[in-house]
Amino acid sequence: MEARARELLPQVLLTLLSLIQAIALEGLWSRAGESAYLYQGGTVALAGWLQVTAIVLGILLVWLQYTTLMIRYQWVPTIRDSIFPYAIGLLEFGAIDLLGPGYAAMWMAAMASVYLVAAWAAYDIRARAENGTDGGAPAERAQIALRYSVAAVVAQLALACGLALSGGYGGLEAAAFGTVALLIAIQTWLLHIGGAGPRGLGASDG
Repeated sequence: MEARARELLPQVLLTLLSLIQAIALEGLWSRAGESAYLYQGGTVALAGWLQVTAIVLGILLVWLQYTTLMIRYQWVPTIRDSIFPYAIGLLEFGAIDLLGPGYAAMWMAAMASVYLVAAWAAYDIRARAENGTDGGAPAERAQIALRYSVAAVVAQLALACGLALSGGYGGLEAAAFGTVALLIAIQTWLLHIGGAGPRGLGASDG
């Protein structure tokens, strides 16, 4: 049964996550189509499109992270492996609902939460796979990856606090959202060159 679980569950998890990410993209498409401020020009529209870009990149990054983990590792699955995709999906849906003026700080906090849960899922899977067991001390590289993730989350929460104090929706928000999009793009690049998962969502080997 253990060998069968090692073989089959990763495929099930990847299929489940793919469905959740597809639903998130559909929800984002609908929300963007209903948001008139995105088509009015100016810094408000720029900030909005940067939010949309960050969410799309985040969805892509989570899917790529899970794909590389499933291809590279085998581990003894537990019930929490089935919970993580739903948790990530719910947080992504929350970030989509918080798009637009008036919710900049909450959106930033939601994106940080997506990042943290995805990082914890990668840490949990990789640590168990590298230890060759469902228990024991987490592998060193997995611990390093989680520390990078915590630092990134702290930075995003600091940006959220700054946006909460600003009380607007324009140039400052566009800069903050662009920073998040750039951070996610860098993670995707690290995933590409590392082959084992990006720093922050899973440490790279390179």
